[in-house]
Amino acid sequence: MMRNPSTKTKSELNGHFELVDLGNINWLLGVSVTQNLKDKTISLGQQAYVEQIVAHFGLSDAHPDVTPMEPSADYHFDSPSVSPTLLSLAKKTTYCEMIGSLIYCATMTRPDIAYAISMLSQFLEAP
Repeated sequence: MMRNPSTKTKSELNGHFELVDLGNINWLLGVSVTQNLKDKTISLGQQAYVEQIVAHFGLSDAHPDVTPMEPSADYHFDSPSVSPTLLSLAKKTTYCEMIGSLIYCATMTRPDIAYAISMLSQFLEAP
């Protein structure tokens, strides 16, 4: 009789390390994990983290959009879309914190915003 591969792996690891089996994974590093054994799928989500970001930066009244970035906008320094006004140190710090928070989302569960965040992160020095 063949043992379940995960049981074999756990047994081998337990031979080298002290393990505690907490059952199926539900949460890891701020990411919710949902397994559907019938459909053989695993879904990852960060709804709680995103809600925390929204609340932290006071964006609860912001309106969602279909695309994370204006498709035709030009974000180069000499573009009319970019304001020539320099931000205060506090606003610049807030911008950096926002981008950093969103980079984590893009890396973990939101590849759809990765390009927009990558583009905006180029302006950390002069947002």
